[in-house]
Amino acid sequence: MKPIDERIEQILDNIATYQAVALEDYGVPAWQALPPASAPHLAFRPHCGQLTHTQDDTDHFWYWEGEGVYWKPHWEDLQVSGVCVSGSHAVDVPKIPTDEVWAKFDAALSGGAAVLLEPEPESTTEVREQPSEPGQVTASALQSAPIENSLLPVLLWGVVAIAALSGLAWLLFGRGHKKANSAPRSATPETVNNQPTSPTEITYDFEL
Repeated sequence: MKPIDERIEQILDNIATYQAVALEDYGVPAWQALPPASAPHLAFRPHCGQLTHTQDDTDHFWYWEGEGVYWKPHWEDLQVSGVCVSGSHAVDVPKIPTDEVWAKFDAALSGGAAVLLEPEPESTTEVREQPSEPGQVTASALQSAPIENSLLPVLLWGVVAIAALSGLAWLLFGRGHKKANSAPRSATPETVNNQPTSPTEITYDFEL
């Protein structure tokens, strides 16, 4: 049996995509994002409270905003027939033609197929480092020399310690040596005159 509208079959085959469009663009929940059973030109199933009813001697008629959407020669459960949705979860939905939603639905299907056929390309963006100034250490240089980086604090402390010891040694030994050199020299005996001193005269108690 050929459906009333051939598009409904494709909608039912891809119902998740159709319901996503209905929710995102129109705020229609999934359980109402289906064309009414007897009004395929309308995109969504209304809350049953949105329909009005009339009848004559032979038929029952249901209208949505003045447009007849369903009629039968006898009373029928409208929710079971797929004409509308009732219950606490049902909400009032906008009256939108299937043609309008179909265009968005078809575009969503095309976009979804493109995503499946074309995997996301891997990023090939390369991060280039700015040229460093003379004497400036770059991040890559630090990363490529972890051993040198770990020894750098030790070397710096070693230099500081040597400098401190050198200064202390200079204070202790340099100043002491300077004082020793600057001490007054002991006085040497000076000659009273240039004449040699005569030997000590010895007195004898007899004459030679």
